[in-house]
Amino acid sequence: MSEIRIPVEDGSVMHYMAVHGTDSLPAGVGWMFVHEKSRRPVTPPLWLTPTEIVDDLKAMQVDPNPGLALLVLETEQMVKVLTERAKVAESDQRPAIEGRLAELRRELASLRALV
Repeated sequence: MSEIRIPVEDGSVMHYMAVHGTDSLPAGVGWMFVHEKSRRPVTPPLWLTPTEIVDDLKAMQVDPNPGLALLVLETEQMVKVLTERAKVAESDQRPAIEGRLAELRRELASLRALV
């Protein structure tokens, strides 16, 4: 699992993690945010779009450019994983996979517009 890791002055750590394992449900393929050691824990973890991650980085005054390549690469991998799963999925599973694929493709297009 790839991630963008941001240490915070209070000792907490923000993690933006790419999730696209073969055992993940279609809705569970994407970018997950976890704030480790936070005084205000985020429970359950948040699911964010790549554009939201870029906005978070900018809001924290962290240069988002180093993370853009990883965001693009991992989001492309998510599309690839779900495309392969759609080819072998049972017919009742395809709508969820295809719906998530459409969302990821839109997210990827928005992300590429930032590059």
